[in-house]
Amino acid sequence: PVMNVVSRRLRARLVSCRRAFSSETLMKMKQAQTGSAKIETGPAQTEEDSSSKLRKSRVYTTELDLKLEKTNIPCFRIIDEEGEVVKKDYKPSLSVEKMIKIYETMSKLTVMDKIFYDAQRQGRISFFMQHMGEQAALIASAAALDHDDVVYTQYREAGVYMWRGFDIQQMSHQCYGNVHDYGKGRQMPIHYGSRGGNGHTP
Repeated sequence: PVMNVVSRRLRARLVSCRRAFSSETLMKMKQAQTGSAKIETGPAQTEEDSSSKLRKSRVYTTELDLKLEKTNIPCFRIIDEEGEVVKKDYKPSLSVEKMIKIYETMSKLTVMDKIFYDAQRQGRISFFMQHMGEQAALIASAAALDHDDVVYTQYREAGVYMWRGFDIQQMSHQCYGNVHDYGKGRQMPIHYGSRGGNGHTP
């Protein structure tokens, strides 16, 4: 029953993700217009709370040039928080197919999080930790590696295995600790490991 719910929600989410990703944002990234690199700061906020102060202190750059003498190390970006391209002449080195696969894997991980978090809160599994806010870092890191590269993962890094073909059914076996789990239930939930994915269990 859990897998049926995952499959239905995942199919609906992936359809919407394909439509969203292949439209305006992708078209903007493919346009090659002249532009110059610049350092940007986050937009100012009117309320002086902790979140607004943090937002003001953010520094961005459109150049992959790490300069440690800066007080704040700039965060590389090509799209701002409103979805607008800030580096017009940026040409992605990834194929459109790979970018879509990255986006779909991120979305799949988010759907999985929701299903298994609910299962844990209902007492169906003993432990689960979500990947909220970390999807891009995980999937992009995995995509940059070769499949033969060995990975040593920790909590909230299931996206690496997902990129390498570790499917939701196998993650379900691991979280439930049943006989189909590669570790035969000897590890606590979310301590994934995969010989085929060259990943060590935490």
